[in-house]
Order: sequence, then C-alpha cells, then structure tokens
Amino acid sequence: MVTLDVLNVLNDVTDVTKPDQWRSVIFGVVTVAILLVAWCYHVRTQPYAYRYQNAIESWLYASSIVLLVLGIIYKAISDALRNESTLGNGLDVAMLVVLVGSFVGPILWSVREELTITRVLDSFSLVEMLLLAEKQIDGPIRERLADGSIRLLSCAWLLSKDSDKYLGHDASGF
Repeated sequence: MVTLDVLNVLNDVTDVTKPDQWRSVIFGVVTVAILLVAWCYHVRTQPYAYRYQNAIESWLYASSIVLLVLGIIYKAISDALRNESTLGNGLDVAMLVVLVGSFVGPILWSVREELTITRVLDSFSLVEMLLLAEKQIDGPIRERLADGSIRLLSCAWLLSKDSDKYLGHDASGF
C-alpha cells in the first residue's frame, strides 16, 4: 500500500511516459558535470591576468550551473505540476533571477573593482612616485660615473675623426 502511494506521488511529480523528457534531464546532468569539471580547472589554474577577471568567470560558471540545475528540475516535473502549482512559478522566478543575476553580478563586480582602483590611484602622489624612481635609478648611475665604469659620450664626438683614432676604427668606420 505504501509503495503504491509512493508511486502515485512519483507519477504526479514526474511523467515517466515521456522518454524525451528523461533524455533532456540526462543531457542536462552531463552538461552540469562538464561545467563543474571546467569550473574546478578554472579555479585551479586562474588563467586570467587579473583577479577580477577570474572572479567574474567563476560567477558565470556558478550561474550557468544553477540555471541548468533549475532547468533540469523544471524539465523533470510533470506538465500538470509545473502549470498548476507554485513550484512551477517558483522555478520560473528562480530561473529569471539567476539569468538576470548572471549579467548584473559581473557588472556590479566590475564597477566595484573600478572604484577600488580609482581610490588606490588617487591615494598616490605622482610627484612622489617619480622622485622615488629617480632616486633609485640615478643613485647607481652616479656611482658608476664617479668610478669611471660608465662614461658619457657625445654623439658629435662619436661621429668625429678623433673618436675613430681613440676607438681604433679605420677611416671607413669599421
């Protein structure tokens, strides 16, 4: 008796007489499995140069998987249950929210990253950064000039006959 009740409930939830329905569900499950493997590989390799690009890609993988799972559930339930209950309406709303969220989420993330980058760049003084760079570059060069390991040369002198004699070049320039 209990088994018959369970079968009746199962028949109410799913329509086992439609083989196309089950092919779609199996195809969806395989697709979700492939996306999960690709997402795990993405998380492990982090292929993009910037952190926000990898985060957006992960967001898109997650939203695709959630949307597919909701679609599988939607396809697995019977037409009567889908059309006459709040479950069908809830799935419709959930799929719409995930679909819109898959676009809105990356946009909000990009705006947040742009604001963060702008705030960080505004906190730096370009003059101070250039002075620091000049100090780090000029210090070693001044020392090399002072000890004679680097010499400044004039282009006019390099083109003159005096340079040919000093550098050991012949008149043809070789």
